Amino acid sequence: PAFTVTVIATLALAIGASTAIFSVVEATLLRPLPFRDTSRLVFLWGVAGPQRAIRGGSPIEVQDWRRLNRTFENVAVYDETSLNLRSDDGAERIEAEMVSASYFPMLGTTAQIGRVFTAAEDSIPDANPVVVISDGMWRTRLSGDPKVVGQTLTLNDRPFTIVGVMQPGFKGISFDTDVWFPAAMVRANGGPSNLAERGNRWLGAMGRLRNGVRLEDAQRDMDRVAAQLARDHP
Repeated sequence: PAFTVTVIATLALAIGASTAIFSVVEATLLRPLPFRDTSRLVFLWGVAGPQRAIRGGSPIEVQDWRRLNRTFENVAVYDETSLNLRSDDGAERIEAEMVSASYFPMLGTTAQIGRVFTAAEDSIPDANPVVVISDGMWRTRLSGDPKVVGQTLTLNDRPFTIVGVMQPGFKGISFDTDVWFPAAMVRANGGPSNLAERGNRWLGAMGRLRNGVRLEDAQRDMDRVAAQLARDHP
């Protein structure tokens, strides 16, 4: 009996682990991504040194990538992070994405309640503490309240106003996001006080290729942009 129990327990653990691994692989690698025309979505990063080691970009660099490129419909800040959510029950860490306003239309998604934040709300640093929440967070933490828009969440000890709830199943590029907040609110998450400082590089970005543009064309275009920035800001 002891041997049988051991074998059954071992099989149960192995089958459970295999099932969990397959669920992750199936969701992230096998199932089509739940975004609009994913073949035209790309990530953008900086590189450093002769080894071209991948690094992030500073906020102003990402603005330059958006302004100077010729091959993308748009470029959006994308930074996976976490925030401290404070409530009457205490505090907890929640998964978040700091993104540009163009992130949502770039992925082809809209809010089921309310709206996503606007370009105007993402244009002035530290001026518009708004947040969009996931369907799961709305249902589990806010009891699916239909009047959720306009309510306040205290994130990193700062009040953020909820402007929208995303569609069921949408969890962002990181697939586990609870809230999205504007890139202009970077200081609320420990960002630099001077957003024009080029040396503070940690951000990633996303872009959507223009129709008919190949990835190789975009790479040459961004190499040109990088060379121009290297000349302008040695």
